Amino acid sequence: MRRFTASFSQEYRTTPPERRDWTAVIPAAGEGTRLAYSQAKILFPINGKPIIEHITSLLNPFVSEGIFVFSPKNKEDVEKAVYQGFEKEKKVVIENSLGMAHSIEAALPFVETPYVIVMWGDQVALSQATIKNMLEMMQSELTPDCVLALFEQEHPYVHYAQGVDGKLEAVLQKREGDTMPVQGLADAGVFAFRTEKLKELFEVFSQQTAPMGKLTGEWNFLPLLPWFDQASNGILAYHLPDREEARGVNSREDALVIEQWMNSN
Repeated sequence: MRRFTASFSQEYRTTPPERRDWTAVIPAAGEGTRLAYSQAKILFPINGKPIIEHITSLLNPFVSEGIFVFSPKNKEDVEKAVYQGFEKEKKVVIENSLGMAHSIEAALPFVETPYVIVMWGDQVALSQATIKNMLEMMQSELTPDCVLALFEQEHPYVHYAQGVDGKLEAVLQKREGDTMPVQGLADAGVFAFRTEKLKELFEVFSQQTAPMGKLTGEWNFLPLLPWFDQASNGILAYHLPDREEARGVNSREDALVIEQWMNSN
């Protein structure tokens, strides 16, 4: 896993991303329980707009279609809501979701573009500069199969562990009881892929063969990522210039911090 900054485009040949080549997949089955919010989490308001509108306005300039994966209850909430969505939008309903990997797998049959960007449904602080840099890295002369955004963090909730050869060996998760380092590499909840390779990943790690979370019992997606570094053209990591971009909306406090950060930038 090779790590780069925004100067990547000055060092390597890149192709400007075209919307027709990209689809966005947004797993959005989460409920607003921790936010003390009665509707789908993705409808929670940030600076007067629902999370779903922040996400669509962020990604619309880069993708030809957005695919949301909802639980039946969340889809019902969203269908009643008023928001500015993707120019072309699809809603996929998943019953009894096993976890993030299950949600992504459910969306993949509807992805027809050569590239796909996956973003968690609470990442409202990411910038269009970050998305643009990631997509350009994806379509560069290095031809990776995966690009993700990482940043260094003390006491991380998630840690990307590399071997002596620099390849990604494991993605550790605090919530699954993994032993976490004091200083680690965390992700920003956004991932770009070559579509055929992401589909191949799910052929290797199907519901029947994928390992489930040790504590949650969920079919987690992040622990599957080392496969790209071991079995394909590999992973490129974009160094997130401002870690505040990575903050997700997991609590009312998060929402307040994000609003203050947005208003100061």
